[in-house]
Amino acid sequence: MTASTPSRSLQAVVLAGGTSRRWDGQDKTQLVVGGRPLLDHALAALPDDSHVVVVGPPRPTSRPVGWTREDPAGSGPAAGVQAGLRALAPGAPVVVLAADLPRAAELVDALLDAPRPRGALVVADGTGRAHWTSALLSAEAADVVRGLPDLVDASLRRLFDHLDVTLVPSPDGATHDLDSPADLDALQEDHC
Repeated sequence: MTASTPSRSLQAVVLAGGTSRRWDGQDKTQLVVGGRPLLDHALAALPDDSHVVVVGPPRPTSRPVGWTREDPAGSGPAAGVQAGLRALAPGAPVVVLAADLPRAAELVDALLDAPRPRGALVVADGTGRAHWTSALLSAEAADVVRGLPDLVDASLRRLFDHLDVTLVPSPDGATHDLDSPADLDALQEDHC
């Protein structure tokens, strides 16, 4: 499935609220890779008709989105996922995606091409390690997470412990995110 393919009421939570400590406070979602900010890579990976909520401070985007924040701000990605889900209407599957993934489209395609789960699909890299910020939750799984006690400072693993998880193989190297300036340098060297 590509971004122009109908989504069948798909929704999305894009996590864009991290502190970017290894970037000296620079907003890494605004780093330009391949001619556009990382956040726009994540948004472009999602079907055009999907309702998207970005968790983080509002900033310019390439498409209309809703905005929300975890409470308190900075209380971790699990709290961010939960806040994003609570900002969306129930009843539809939800893609969960980090905003620092230059190859987000490949990850979303892998999730949307897999059989729809009863619980959650989570992308796994070539070693079998789950990448919790690249996931597809069924409508029922999204409701479970919405109903959990607040996940302030909880790990994403703890969030997914409440769900039936199926791992989906990642395209080679697509799970590589940009956690540091060295990651960006390596990415640019690979594509020059």
